[in-house]
Amino acid sequence: MTFTNYLKAQLTDFVETYKKYYLKTNGTTLVFTLVTFVFIALVFHFSIFDKTSSKKNISLLSYFFVRYSVADTYSLVDISKSIFLFFVSLFSISLFRQERNKAEASNFHFTNFLKKIKGKDLIFLLVALAISVVADYLLFKMDNSSANSFGGSLSDRWTQGMILLLRIYIPLVLFSFFNFKLLTRKRNNFDLQKFIFLFVTLWLFNEFAFELSLFVRGHIFELLLLPFPVDSHYFIESILGVVLVSFYFLGYHSAMTNSMNLLTIDDFKNAKSDLDL
Repeated sequence: MTFTNYLKAQLTDFVETYKKYYLKTNGTTLVFTLVTFVFIALVFHFSIFDKTSSKKNISLLSYFFVRYSVADTYSLVDISKSIFLFFVSLFSISLFRQERNKAEASNFHFTNFLKKIKGKDLIFLLVALAISVVADYLLFKMDNSSANSFGGSLSDRWTQGMILLLRIYIPLVLFSFFNFKLLTRKRNNFDLQKFIFLFVTLWLFNEFAFELSLFVRGHIFELLLLPFPVDSHYFIESILGVVLVSFYFLGYHSAMTNSMNLLTIDDFKNAKSDLDL
């Protein structure tokens, strides 16, 4: 599959996925988001923060796109995005299976999503989460070590930028591959070209989610928060953020799971042709 054909198919899938499933799965994604927020709140409770950090904790939404580990202090809350991707993967795997079984619209509620999740799914995704957490910690230590050993040259800034990029996208790539492994028996003939295609898709939606979050928080949430006292903003924006984060589930489902399916269509067709011969 050429990049042009893949990108057209992927962008179409983003639109079609939201058009087909957003209203049907809205209640389920809200529940998954609430569960995600509970876990993030627990992680935040056990996190420590460097006293020199100037980063503000505006709401639970802050932990999705900002890294709070500074100097020698690793803040556990930095794994919030990985926790979110864990629950997105549970949702995605269940939705994919219901699509395959041609479930009726009335079946797209939370309890039916849970029924489609197997024990093997939880084990594999917990492994993916554990790898993501370890990788994030090691990359932070590497970044901290390089910052202490070198100055502020262009190469040092490039290295730090690459480490941040890896901290963001290693979990996304990992969960994409684990989802694919759990959902299909297709041959995993995944070369560098397909990896680049996958990365482009993950980057596109992740950047869209980041920019949308900035826009909504800066232009809508701040307006809604005007009548309320400042000391209540953290709680209120966290509640408002449930709706925003629940909107992202289908997009990440398309970017992480459907994209892997698109990338292996040719392999599947070739394998089927070989069998027919």
